[in-house]
Amino acid sequence: MHLTDNIISLPGVGYKYGALLSQLGIETVNDLLNYFPTYYKDSSTVGMLSDLDKIQKRTVNATLTQLKNIRLRNGKFIQKGKLSDGEVELNVTWFNQPYLTKTLMPPVELLVSGKLSSKATKPELISPEFEIVKNEDYENIHIGRIVPVYPLTKGVTSKWLRVKIKYLIDNVDLIDDLVDQLPEVIREKYKLLELTDALRKIHFAETSNDITEARRRLGFDELLNIQKKLIENGLKIKTQPAFNIPVNRKSIDFLITKLPFELTESQKTTIKEIHQDIAKPHPMRRLLQGDVGSGKTIVALLGMLPVLEKGHQIVLLAPTGILAQQHFQSISKLLDKKYKVSLITKETYKEIDSKSQLLIGTHAILKHKHELINNLAMVIVDEQHRFGVEQRRELLELRAENKVPHLLQLTATPIPRTVALTLFGDYQVSKIYPPKERKVIRTFLVPEEKREDSYKWIKDVISNSGQAFWIFPAIEESEKIQIKNLEQSYPIIEKLFNDYKTAVIHGKIKAEIKDRKIEEFADAKTQILVSTTVVEVGIDIPGANLIIIESAERFGLAQLHQLRGRVGRKNQDAWCLLYYNENKEEVRNRLEYFAKNTDGIKIAEYDLNRRGPGEVYGIIQSGLPNLKIARFSNLEQLKQVQEASEILYRK
Repeated sequence: MHLTDNIISLPGVGYKYGALLSQLGIETVNDLLNYFPTYYKDSSTVGMLSDLDKIQKRTVNATLTQLKNIRLRNGKFIQKGKLSDGEVELNVTWFNQPYLTKTLMPPVELLVSGKLSSKATKPELISPEFEIVKNEDYENIHIGRIVPVYPLTKGVTSKWLRVKIKYLIDNVDLIDDLVDQLPEVIREKYKLLELTDALRKIHFAETSNDITEARRRLGFDELLNIQKKLIENGLKIKTQPAFNIPVNRKSIDFLITKLPFELTESQKTTIKEIHQDIAKPHPMRRLLQGDVGSGKTIVALLGMLPVLEKGHQIVLLAPTGILAQQHFQSISKLLDKKYKVSLITKETYKEIDSKSQLLIGTHAILKHKHELINNLAMVIVDEQHRFGVEQRRELLELRAENKVPHLLQLTATPIPRTVALTLFGDYQVSKIYPPKERKVIRTFLVPEEKREDSYKWIKDVISNSGQAFWIFPAIEESEKIQIKNLEQSYPIIEKLFNDYKTAVIHGKIKAEIKDRKIEEFADAKTQILVSTTVVEVGIDIPGANLIIIESAERFGLAQLHQLRGRVGRKNQDAWCLLYYNENKEEVRNRLEYFAKNTDGIKIAEYDLNRRGPGEVYGIIQSGLPNLKIARFSNLEQLKQVQEASEILYRK
């Protein structure tokens, strides 16, 4: 037997069940072997008939002494029988399963799981689950143990699927190409099970510890396979050709003198790293991680300048039209018409020609890449998690002189270092930090009963030349969860703050209307911008000094951190108000931690440890294999996998 064998080669599967299993993503022996339970039912405690009650489902060992079919007036059958364990005799009934009289031939020993009927006048079991005890050596798999429960599709029952997986597990040693990729030294170092042992225990555990140990081993393998692929990608990149770009220090220094601020040490270090990368004859692959407001754009500009000087093209990809426009305006101003810079959106692409050296834009660049790009040497992707792997690949395949473009990816998403190494193992990672003199945005929690008191304070802030974002988690009312929604609340805000100009934006508003309203807000023509999280990424409104977040408990802390970064951009006093509806201690503790901390990495680690990867890591891992067992929140295992990958694959 081989892992690649078609599933229909297993006894009792055939074409009919093969088609059904295909709907579950099971087409080969390997697929079935790695089709893991989603949860387990523990019926391992086996008692006597006298232990049964009407409240809790229990498992008992008894003998079926009688069973007969009784035909009802409607033509259907019920099956009536008696169970005995030598001490107690009990009636049992099944419905419309006439085949049971042939399957269960009394006397037959059974494991039975159920609870007593609450309606019957005498103690009786109604439609209990059962499994025949064939002999003393028989290993029951459906009842009387920790029972694996799998996702199903119509036509495939739990019992049938369990039987097929049990057949595979019993014959796992006959699978010729099932090889344990972990040498004994690694298994011993991290106290991991052998692969076959882990597969047995994940499917048919005898104890809860078996499940834990199996998940540790199989999760380790999942993460190790990702690391292996990333390391292979990194090694492959080093064999590919790229434009090696020399750096003209004078032009870099000249541009730095035009800046209205001093570069931080972390910015200087990162610019130097980028210049060292692009001077090499193979492609740069670098992730630039910088907290909100840390100055990633100027680092990207100074990093790309040698490429522009050399006469090559650069693409800067932004997730939104507004952000693309902001990049275009700020970069064009600093370059002072020395190079041809073009803004590419779905509205502007027709006006652009292929002589543009720096193309700044949205997805529209991808749609017109062959018309616009002919000499590409560098790609910069802002807020990289907003773009799929395929979109990045599209650009990197546009090669001039068969050279692979350098790639710089920017993100403000706070990613703990251990997670970053797992997700971006084939990248060099740079970090930049906001200036030390940057004022801290003060954050306050406002429970629902204090809401009214906060309105006067908000008016005072806005009256003193302030501007406010007012953020909602949803546009419309939800039947499932009680949260503040924009649609119902905006008229109330308009009425309460009628002395000020307000505007509203959300994902359902046309892009051009949304862009216009943001421009008006940026020009201080509007004082309050009511919005959903469409403002989360990259919108730079220097005058905004207050952000109010409704139902703050509904956001991940990393997302709250991104939102908070929308204010205080001019280094003025700035505030963040968190309205929350749930008064649970856990909710308040999370929000209080956020209010007291401004370090994005610490905030992300705190949330990661308490809530799991959440929305941030779900987005980041776009393009990576879906994890069945492992979790990015398990920082200890991530670290172990990184150590193991260095030993195994970087020889």
